[in-house]
This record gives sequence, structure tokens and C-alpha cells, in this order.
Amino acid sequence: MSQLVIAKLLHLVAISIWIGGGLHAILDARYSLRREKPHLEAFVERMRAAGRTLLAAGLVAFATGLWLVAIKGGFKALPPRIHAGMGVTILIFAVGPFTFVALSRLGEALSRDDAAGVAASSRRFRVLAWIEELLRVAVLGLMVSPL
Repeated sequence: MSQLVIAKLLHLVAISIWIGGGLHAILDARYSLRREKPHLEAFVERMRAAGRTLLAAGLVAFATGLWLVAIKGGFKALPPRIHAGMGVTILIFAVGPFTFVALSRLGEALSRDDAAGVAASSRRFRVLAWIEELLRVAVLGLMVSPL
């Protein structure tokens, strides 16, 4: 199996997890954040685990993307849309810590039984999770469809 085929397969698996996992997190949030405290606490733990998985998948996707760039002859050999997609990917990594902070604050508000804090943190988490997912879909669009 050639280096190109291996890189593409790893890249596709990582991207599938990265995009699909983000969408799953959003759908889980939509359902779980309307429920009572025990469900919310379980949700926070699930999202912490999902966050680690999404970060790992994103890093593998980025690393295999760089590997593909090297295989294809470097950045000069690639269209501008690929450069843009990599820039948006870096932006996603910049948004991620804010999403994690919102999730952490949700957990803290739950432990204090702070209803207002839970509402504010869950809203912020949902917004940031949607921003991340929309950016991931934008990266997908940039990478697969020529401009």
C-alpha cells in the first residue's frame, strides 16, 4: 500500500470522527441540557470524553493533512482552498479551549446548584459547539470542492 493511500485513509477516518463526533455532541447537548441534574452531570462527563476524542481526531486530521501536503509536493503545489482549509482548522483549535471552559463552568454550576449558571454555561457551550461544527463543515467543503 502506498504512502499516499495510507495517508488518505488515516485522514478520512480522523475527519469522519472529528465531524461526526462534533455533530453527536451537539445532538446530545440538545437532548441532555433540557433534563434534570443527574442527566446533566452525566452529559458533562460524556462531553469531556468526547472532547478528548475530538481533539485527538482533529490533531490526527491536521497531521495527516500536513503529510498529504508533503506527499503532493508542498504548499506551492496545492490550491488556495487547501491553504484556507488549514487556516480554518487552526481557528477551530483556537475556539476549542473556550468550548472546554464553557463545559467546565457548566460542571461547576451544577456542583453549586446554580440554575442561572447552568443556563448561561449550557447556552455558551451549545453556541461554541455549533461554531466549531460549522467551521469543521466549512473545512470539509473547502477540502473537497474546487473553487
